[in-house]
Amino acid sequence: MADASLATLQRSLGNPDVTYPLWPPLTSGCPTTSTEDVAYPLEVDYAYDQVPRDLFAARPARGVGLDRWAPLLPPLAAPGLGEGCTPLVELEPGVYVKDESRNPTWSHKDRLNRCTTSAAVGVCAPGIVVASSGNHGASAAAFAARAGLRCVVFASLEMPPAVDAFLHAYDAIVLPVPWKARWPLMRLVVERMGLHPVSNLTTTHTGHPFGPEGYKSVAYEIFTEIGVPEAVFCRPGTASSSSASGRASPNSAGSGTATACPGSSPANRPRQHPLPRPCVRAYRPRTSRWASPTRTRSSPPSADTAVSSSYGRAAAARSS
Repeated sequence: MADASLATLQRSLGNPDVTYPLWPPLTSGCPTTSTEDVAYPLEVDYAYDQVPRDLFAARPARGVGLDRWAPLLPPLAAPGLGEGCTPLVELEPGVYVKDESRNPTWSHKDRLNRCTTSAAVGVCAPGIVVASSGNHGASAAAFAARAGLRCVVFASLEMPPAVDAFLHAYDAIVLPVPWKARWPLMRLVVERMGLHPVSNLTTTHTGHPFGPEGYKSVAYEIFTEIGVPEAVFCRPGTASSSSASGRASPNSAGSGTATACPGSSPANRPRQHPLPRPCVRAYRPRTSRWASPTRTRSSPPSADTAVSSSYGRAAAARSS
């Protein structure tokens, strides 16, 4: 489905007038607008005037994956797992929940990793590297295995055993490290081993320019089912999913299929409240009082040799 993409270039979110070729993906932020304090991310632009007029005409079918939206995604060079096309469940009149737990690895990260793994295939990388102790790493490992790529995961020292088992089931190389060590170790692996990063490389969240494009498919699916909603509330985190969903709606309008765009906002859920409650509250971001306290982590060790030897041992074990 790589040939079906109408992606044309990368555009800086620091200054929309600054653009770069589509390849290679700029995973460290915009070289022109970024500063020492902020690494501005990039997004992908498309030839919207060439989008098929019937792209949004029919409801997406389960199992098709993101291929349905290939014209409005980066080139999908890696095979999928049937991600996307998740149910839109009506909880009460006019209030819907997009059930992303129905994705192959049970999270919305599958949409992102289909695109980032495709980027790794597109640049002929031998594998991918990710810093995660949860659903991002689990999803990355699954899509890497599907594409025949190696996957290195820098996890926290407190990684849940279930996630560890999931990662090893997909033959990922799991390296528990202190939290602050993840960025220098990610850069080390990218520079010395040629692996493609599918998570953050910088201290300010930049992400992968192709990754959030996968999240835009959430907005496309909602539009095909109920049209343009009044507002979309997304689970907060790094904000890439909510911002991507918000940016996708103007794209639909630009393709001539929508005449209005919904508002987009993060929605925190105090644990004892029913799920629809943040959806019907005042339209403004909130800070959850149930946030976990910040853990104190030890300083990063001198792990240069440890990472290289661990990767080598795992690779040798795999080939034996």
